[in-house]
Amino acid sequence: KTEIPMGKNYNKLKNTLRNLNLHTVCEEARCPNIGECWGGGEYATATATIMLMGDTCTRGCRFCSVKTARNPPPLDASEPYNTAKAIAEWGLDYVVLTSVDRDDMPDGGAEHIAKTVSYLKESKVRDPRANFDQSLRVLKHAKKVQPDVISKTSIMLGLGENDEQVYATMKALREADVDCLTLGQYMQPTRRHLKVEEYITPEKFKYWEKVGNELGFHYTASGPLVRSSYKAGSCCITQAGVQWHKSAHCNLDLPSSSDPPTSAS
Repeated sequence: KTEIPMGKNYNKLKNTLRNLNLHTVCEEARCPNIGECWGGGEYATATATIMLMGDTCTRGCRFCSVKTARNPPPLDASEPYNTAKAIAEWGLDYVVLTSVDRDDMPDGGAEHIAKTVSYLKESKVRDPRANFDQSLRVLKHAKKVQPDVISKTSIMLGLGENDEQVYATMKALREADVDCLTLGQYMQPTRRHLKVEEYITPEKFKYWEKVGNELGFHYTASGPLVRSSYKAGSCCITQAGVQWHKSAHCNLDLPSSSDPPTSAS
């Protein structure tokens, strides 16, 4: 006997499947372990097996409870993307992809499966509503509207990027007249967030700091623990230039002329 499937994780998976019109062999084949797998077992290792190409198979195996038909409905073109979306939302420890047989199709559904795998392997860090080009346009516009304003941006490393991509990004930022740049190590906040692909060495961060300075950034902070606001005061006062220091752009609380001078040590 097995326990009745239930629990927060089980319900979450089930609701997502319904909303995205996805299917699993867990349900279609009436697997008795569905509650344990979806809910997480003794060590909370939640697993699900998504069944691609719909819920109807062209073969009628007498040992299988999956629906069969000689001419199943056409493939859902949104299934590859929805599969990747569901897996990203679930944050499961392990995912299995299987499929029904589609003997009615010339390629047996190979292209459909390939698209699904491509979506799963695609690295998308940014929200689809924003991208690097959009951020670059914002930075350029800020300089266009107010040329003497100090502009600063940040790059997270360790998400699978290569050296050529990092350099190209830094170069594009400098060409957009960005003044200050910080580079830091991405750290995975929770198990459901993007995984760290690589821990960048302190030596490599020092290298990128050198590259940033050579590209002409007025201030480059680069290190594993560096974050977007890292030493923002130093960026504004020390490195960005005396002319900015004298302006109001840094929002400094400078002493008035009536204040007594302080001695330098």
